[in-house]
Amino acid sequence: MPKELIFFMQEVLRCCNRRMLLINNRTASEAERENQVTDLLKIIDNIITDNGGLPYSNELFRKARAISRESRNDKEKAYAKQLRQFKDMMEPNQPGLCSELEEKLRIGTQTFQEHFSLSAVARKQTEEVVSTAQQESAKEIRKLEEQFLWSARKQAEEVLSAQQEVAQDIRRLLEELERDRMERENQKRQGRCCTIM
Repeated sequence: MPKELIFFMQEVLRCCNRRMLLINNRTASEAERENQVTDLLKIIDNIITDNGGLPYSNELFRKARAISRESRNDKEKAYAKQLRQFKDMMEPNQPGLCSELEEKLRIGTQTFQEHFSLSAVARKQTEEVVSTAQQESAKEIRKLEEQFLWSARKQAEEVLSAQQEVAQDIRRLLEELERDRMERENQKRQGRCCTIM
């Protein structure tokens, strides 16, 4: 693996606070898939918590942009240094060859710079997409919170209504029991009255 790639991956991991998850896409085990999903959701929840309730922070993009710029500047400096060294080496031996190589290198440098300017455009577009996604995510979270609150309120109202119905039923039963008791007492009194006569 090239050193640049290793360095890049180390920087990515450092920027992500060493949060990583290896996923086996080829597993046939349903339990392993569920565990992987659970692990991924835990990491996402932690990220959202760390970023104040949002899935990403602008700080992460600033860091990624700075790393990209540093990498581009380092590559440009190394490229220019190699060009100078090559030119110094070739100039005394073959004067015409240097200008031809210089032109090819100029074209190569121009292609390199165009590539990086396209990368900047793509990065900007990605930032816009992520920003839009963040806004949509925040809206969705608010919507879910509202739905949850509405659902909780509705359930609370249903429970309260059910409790009120039970309380009314209990009161009705108590009233019926009291009426029955009073009727029995009246019947006992009347039964005594009749026997006395």
